[in-house]
Amino acid sequence: MEGFQGGSLATEATKVEDFPNDSDTYYLPILTQAVLSRARGFPDGWTFHGEGGGNVDMIADALSPIVAKIVGLQVYSALTEVSFDLDAAISEPIINEFWIGKKLRLNAGSEEHHILTQAEVMIRGADFLSRISDPKARRIKLQELIEDVEPTAPRRTYLRKVVDRIRFERELKDAEDAARVERLFPNGVPEGTEDWLPET
Repeated sequence: MEGFQGGSLATEATKVEDFPNDSDTYYLPILTQAVLSRARGFPDGWTFHGEGGGNVDMIADALSPIVAKIVGLQVYSALTEVSFDLDAAISEPIINEFWIGKKLRLNAGSEEHHILTQAEVMIRGADFLSRISDPKARRIKLQELIEDVEPTAPRRTYLRKVVDRIRFERELKDAEDAARVERLFPNGVPEGTEDWLPET
């Protein structure tokens, strides 16, 4: 209630020299978009691309991520009678800041669609070929697979990098999911929640 001036938005945070003279003992800084965004539950690295005052409208109209999470967990509890440790659930980051600004996503992003399709074929094929016990035979089959998936030799190196990145992201997500389940259910997973939990 006494934190910021209302009715306007500053482009930069208030500096010490912006304060009035010493005789004025009551001064409130002007709110910035960054503070407004943070107050609504968005992490610091999140950016908005609205035109004019569109950014403020986006932030103001957004359902706060922390509130969305609490509402979602409570709805799930009401439907299943499974209770959560809400303090633990809301204390962990809502958005993993590691992913903000990253080019590649698991199933979308700025990579071309056919590259992601090829990568998925490679991942599934490699998982299947991992059952081959002879390492040399497995390497030969993997080489044949990538040649079938990507006939152009120069593009195979890039495809391998995409496959490695997706594998890394999935492994990291699995580890995060397992840690989240452990925090939400410190005394073990209640019966009946298996369908809701992520596969780990």
